[in-house]
Order: sequence, then C-alpha cells, then structure tokens
Amino acid sequence: MEEPVELGEMNSNPALIQLHLQTQLTQLQNQLTQLQTKLTQLRTQLTQLQTQLTQLKTQLTHLKTQLNQLKTQLTQLKTQLTQLKTLLTLP
Repeated sequence: MEEPVELGEMNSNPALIQLHLQTQLTQLQNQLTQLQTKLTQLRTQLTQLQTQLTQLKTQLTHLKTQLNQLKTQLTQLKTQLTQLKTLLTLP
C-alpha cells in the first residue's frame, strides 16, 4: 500500500505528483478492464437469455398447437357421444 504523502510535500515535488497520478491512472485502467469484463459477461448472459426466450416461445407455440388439437378431438368425441346417445334412444 502506498504511504500517505503530505499535500505540501507533494506540491513541492513534481515526481511525487507524477507517481500519484500514474498510480491513480493505473487504478482507473484496472477498474475499466474489470467493468469491460463484466459488460462482456452481461452481454453473454443476455444472449443466452434471448436464446432461452426464443426456445420457450417455440415450446409455447407447440403447446398451443397441441392444446388446439386436443380441443378438436374433445369436440369430436362429444359429437360421437351425442350420436351414440341418439342411437341408444332409438326404438
């Protein structure tokens, strides 16, 4: 860890000022690199989530189609049941 430098000492020593500024610049560059890495990770996660969403939408569409087919089959079965009941009530 860097020793604290008295403000008056820094003002009278350009080399200390340069060292201090260089240290701050390095810290900021490191923070920027970390933020860029995090941004890349978040973009990757977003892409994965978008892919999952697309897959879920496709599955939902498939399930809706299956539901509609089942509804149609149910309607057909009800019709057949009604026809059978009619036949059974005939003399």
